[in-house]
Amino acid sequence: MSFSVQRLVIFDLGKTNAKMILREPFNDLTVNTRSRPNTVLTNGPYPHYDITGLMDFIIGALVEFSESGPIDAIMVSTHGAGIACMSDGNLAMPVTNAGVIRRGQMSLRARRKPERNHCRHQ
Repeated sequence: MSFSVQRLVIFDLGKTNAKMILREPFNDLTVNTRSRPNTVLTNGPYPHYDITGLMDFIIGALVEFSESGPIDAIMVSTHGAGIACMSDGNLAMPVTNAGVIRRGQMSLRARRKPERNHCRHQ
């Protein structure tokens, strides 16, 4: 059995913007696009991403894109490392935007000296 992707949704989560793109890869056609700022909220213990806003954006785009036909696959692309701490299926804490953490705010970056690599290539 083979499966071909006729309609692909690309979710591109960048540091400053989130994009949803509906493509027909075999036709090399972009059918629809949506984008929004990847908003950083300043309430709470540290700056963090608006996960509720992102979820509403993703679901809204998927609903809209599916109105013109079925979606065969979803591909996710992100700007880099991140972590969402979960507890019982819910966020345990806000998803940090480490790039905007300033002096005096909670720091999630390790402040230790780099360890020496004791491995030697032979």
